[in-house]
Amino acid sequence: MKNIPNELKEYNQWLLYKTIETTDKNGKIKVKKLPISAKTLRAKGWNQKENWSSYDYAVERLYRESYDGLSFVLTKSDPFICIDLDNCYNDGSFTVNAKACMKALEGTYMEFSKSGKGLHIFVKGEISEGFNNQNKGVEIYDSNKCIAMTGNALQAPYASMDILYLQDELQGIYDTFKPRKRPSQTFVVDRYINQNVGLDENEVINQLCKFNQRGKDLFYGFTTTGDKSRDDFTLLLILNSFTHSNRQLMKSIFLKSALNRSDDRSKRNNAAAYDRYLDKSIEKAIQIGGNNHWEYRRRNRHYELVD
Repeated sequence: MKNIPNELKEYNQWLLYKTIETTDKNGKIKVKKLPISAKTLRAKGWNQKENWSSYDYAVERLYRESYDGLSFVLTKSDPFICIDLDNCYNDGSFTVNAKACMKALEGTYMEFSKSGKGLHIFVKGEISEGFNNQNKGVEIYDSNKCIAMTGNALQAPYASMDILYLQDELQGIYDTFKPRKRPSQTFVVDRYINQNVGLDENEVINQLCKFNQRGKDLFYGFTTTGDKSRDDFTLLLILNSFTHSNRQLMKSIFLKSALNRSDDRSKRNNAAAYDRYLDKSIEKAIQIGGNNHWEYRRRNRHYELVD
């Protein structure tokens, strides 16, 4: 962390973060970084100024609590822009797009991401709006975004410990990689299959997070009531609906959630006791939730593509 530029450290825009692994519908593991306020130790309200802290306070909390790192919040009131290059460094070399960005913005602060495969480039300047170009692996943000910082800085000739004002160079990168707008068109999409068998765990999680905000918040730990047992049971009731009372699926998905406390021995002194607690809670959720199941349907819908 010592290599993070002092200029960023002067701003009271710091958070902690916690890494959470999820699996998409194709079986690919994705790592998400959940922003956590160093003041409240909660994810809820991470984008509210009163929940940010100084760099020193965040570092103190990081070493005192069990979190994975620090993140810096970009805002409209600061001069910073972050170019976030995902999966751009493999086998000792950078991708073509990464090299283009690094060459254009040479001399400013750059650091490897937590995985060691991505790159953050910080400059000063202005953009009209942030974007995420997944096809090119280039994201550019100026506000309402927290960047997981590592301090694993690149050295000269590409980078330095300074954050430079590079408006012209930034605009060139922005114009090059901003996603192109396509003409409006109409197309038909098949939605979800209307069947109660063969539910896929990843699809259940995707549906839960897409259509049930409370379930999503609990699954990722975005918000909790402070009553752990109550939060557990609320999520299990929601899972009862989305899994159609499938005990195995409910348990597997719950154990992948941020509410999983199988390693916490504060109230249950062994894994078997926690397992029994979870099984009983699942049975109760099924009994109370009954057959109030989420309906996975196939239906044709027309969408207007405007992007």
